[in-house]
Amino acid sequence: MIPNEEVRQILRSSVMTLLQQDLSSSDKAPVLRSFAVADGKALALGLTELLYQSISYYDYKEDFYHALIAGLWLGGGSTVTVKSNPEAGQGRPDVLVIDELNHNVLIIEIKLAADLDSLERRAQEGLEQIARDRYAFAFVKRYAVTCCALSFWKKECAAAFVRLNRQPGA
Repeated sequence: MIPNEEVRQILRSSVMTLLQQDLSSSDKAPVLRSFAVADGKALALGLTELLYQSISYYDYKEDFYHALIAGLWLGGGSTVTVKSNPEAGQGRPDVLVIDELNHNVLIIEIKLAADLDSLERRAQEGLEQIARDRYAFAFVKRYAVTCCALSFWKKECAAAFVRLNRQPGA
């Protein structure tokens, strides 16, 4: 348990610094491309490789995975807007990536799995949460929306996607 907000901010800052160093020294383009084309197998493989390269067994908390995913879009001249825990629909997705230039939105929900066998099921539960809490509701009129649920167990990852087309008349 983190004792107070000051310690929480220090930890987040440290994690983000570590991630920026690790991610800048690795080629994150294949991982970002996997998000763009909604390729769950390639994304899971790419994220699993990043995790094996970068994290300690002390890092198995949802906040860490959340920071990792949000941090993927930092630097490198990215023109997207990344929001952490924004209000959307009837809840708060973990990460929201908005690409105004191409009229795309990526909604990401992150889940922890209890064991390796529950990775895929937890990713599906993340997609169900995105649908149930209507995270895409405000976006489908203006954007092509990709919903992504990621499940993590230690250094392993599973990914599931659903794509929503922009509604006509927008």
